[in-house]
Amino acid sequence: MGNALTSVVGVYSMDLELEREMVLEDPEFHMLNVSFHGIAGRDLDCFGDGPWYKYHEDMDARPAYGPSQVAMARPDFFVRRDEDIPSSRDRANRQEALDAFPLLVGVYALDEDTRLTKFSGLDDAFRLDGVTERFLTGLSIVSHTGQFRSISTVSHKGPKTARQGYLYFLGDHVPTDDGEVGNPAVIRYRFKAPEAPDG
Repeated sequence: MGNALTSVVGVYSMDLELEREMVLEDPEFHMLNVSFHGIAGRDLDCFGDGPWYKYHEDMDARPAYGPSQVAMARPDFFVRRDEDIPSSRDRANRQEALDAFPLLVGVYALDEDTRLTKFSGLDDAFRLDGVTERFLTGLSIVSHTGQFRSISTVSHKGPKTARQGYLYFLGDHVPTDDGEVGNPAVIRYRFKAPEAPDG
């Protein structure tokens, strides 16, 4: 009998016909991944070398097709979780365990060769001057083609998505002509890859 927590991902054609199924590695911490669902649609993304996926305890995304020669991110703000969250009904205890370590909450294809991962729950030691947001966001960016070394940073705001070389953020709400509060502005930033050092 198989493991009930085994993740199976279906790969579909453009005509929505099932082409194959991929069995993913089990997470190290089952309760963490069952209890904290993260952001819908941010657990897996596709790149030129295939799909990559993540679990919340990970330091970086994982290649779905097995070991890869692509560089892995090692962000300074990451601290590896050493135990799962408790399965008790004590919500305060569970939340404390959840907040004790950074969580990998999203993997994005910035483009087909560039992987962006997003973290929440960073330690306050990484808080930037003047930043008052309750939660800190960490970002790591890795080139699948070795164009640049993996980089990481702490952001005062986390992107909502990334695609075609841009990171998309939500800004302030835009007032409508009649004085009502409208939708938030969508702000995009183009990612400019760092230049490789000479030599």
